[in-house]
Amino acid sequence: MTPGALLAIAMAAVCFYLGAMRQQWLESPWPLKASLIGTVFFLMIAWNLIHASLHAGTATFVTLSFFMLACLILPCAVFLLKVPATAAKQETGQKPIRNSSPKVISQKKSQ
Repeated sequence: MTPGALLAIAMAAVCFYLGAMRQQWLESPWPLKASLIGTVFFLMIAWNLIHASLHAGTATFVTLSFFMLACLILPCAVFLLKVPATAAKQETGQKPIRNSSPKVISQKKSQ
């Protein structure tokens, strides 16, 4: 596995993430076609780099496995990068975020 293949897989995951409707990195998501074209392009580059040293089936398995791992890690990383910005807003005196969980009120049965 070359560093170039890992970089191409990471770029494919970024393209895939930026095309999602609920992505939190940009103000608006990328167009779906551009996102999918970029994702497929970078996955093909990664597959070719891995296929240079492994069999085709193994290269496919490794490429898709690392792509799934990158797609799992990327939203968590974006969230962790956004948390310090939210904490900085709270320190400057902006209104804090309220807990939106419902409160449970216990009621006694009247006898």
